[in-house]
Amino acid sequence: YTKFYGTVQTLPNGGLIGDWTVNGRTVHVGAFTRIEQEHGAAVRGAYVEVKGYQQTDNSVNAAEIEVKASPGGSGGGSHIKFYGTVEQLPATGVVGTWIISGRVTTVTVTTEVEQEHGQAAVGAYVEVEGNLQPDGSVAATKIEVKRGAGSGGGGVGYIKFYGLIEDLPATGLAGDWVVGGRLVHVGSNTRIEQEHGVVQIGAFVEVKGTQQSDGSVNASKIEVKN
Repeated sequence: YTKFYGTVQTLPNGGLIGDWTVNGRTVHVGAFTRIEQEHGAAVRGAYVEVKGYQQTDNSVNAAEIEVKASPGGSGGGSHIKFYGTVEQLPATGVVGTWIISGRVTTVTVTTEVEQEHGQAAVGAYVEVEGNLQPDGSVAATKIEVKRGAGSGGGGVGYIKFYGLIEDLPATGLAGDWVVGGRLVHVGSNTRIEQEHGVVQIGAFVEVKGTQQSDGSVNASKIEVKN
């Protein structure tokens, strides 16, 4: 059983029954799938929570889909709040396009950027508030750094984050993983817990470790959540 969040990229023709694409992942929606649209309509660009059963091909047979925020018409947008890791910043300053956990986030001169708990840098963990756009991007009204990427010249810091396993070493578990778009270094001393599921592509995991200056993480513990 799995749960994840993402933006609806494609929908079936002529209705909601069929295959959806959510953050690049195929989601199979059937007659028995519960679709909650209290906070917005299930349309392309909507931000949703998907619960269901993961298949061997990494697709999901959805048991429930809840719309968390739906894109507004005529360029407007529903208010949204999400958390993520900064993966890309504008070439200079903070105004421009950010990529936060794979999501395009637009920052303008009116966006409030709080850096009390760390600098806005690649690898920083942030809370974003803003308006969801029709293309699935977010026009940020506020970004608060919750945890910096490390201080000084190449400093490191403790970090905990969640994500889907996207890549694993060719053999064994020791080596470089990719979790939620982030490089994770797994060594012989990394504690790996598989009580709630096995390590495989598509598994949802919690990663704890030490963040490096390049945004990668030296994992001390990885726990499979489903």
